[in-house]
Amino acid sequence: MAKINFDTAKRLDITCRRGDSFELELTLKDSSGIPINLYGSGGESTFEMVISAPLSGGVGVSLPGVLASTAGMQESNVTNSVILTSITDDETTTTADTTDAAYVAGTAASGVVKFSMSKTDMKFDTGNLSPYQRAEHYVYDIKYINPNTTIDSESEGKTILFGNFILKGDGSRTLSAES
Repeated sequence: MAKINFDTAKRLDITCRRGDSFELELTLKDSSGIPINLYGSGGESTFEMVISAPLSGGVGVSLPGVLASTAGMQESNVTNSVILTSITDDETTTTADTTDAAYVAGTAASGVVKFSMSKTDMKFDTGNLSPYQRAEHYVYDIKYINPNTTIDSESEGKTILFGNFILKGDGSRTLSAES
């Protein structure tokens, strides 16, 4: 019996501390190891990231339990935390393939995308206990939306990373200016 597996996503578990700033930087490369131009002829690539309760449920989050997501996705029913994304390539970026005639060193693609949340957003106050007193287990995934490839007139979307998103408790607190 023949099989085909279209799931090319890689697992990467993330552990971070509640109340600390979060920044995840990825460099996307093609199968030859050349950075992908995230601003190609079809426009700027976009990314979707969602942090949610595992399918079995998570501490303090009722199903479907979205804790945070990038803009335009399902709103979080707990904290309304938005994961910010930014890419370094723009409309002036050229290919990073040095064998391509269009290669220009000063404008070569970097393939870099960053996902970030502020220390305030990373508190994820679910209202049960002090957010600093508990550790919680969630899951996440990141989807790459490529405007240069379409399927049935819609931009191709592929999950590229997934895994556990572990939030550790934190005993320290940042005091506000009013304190």
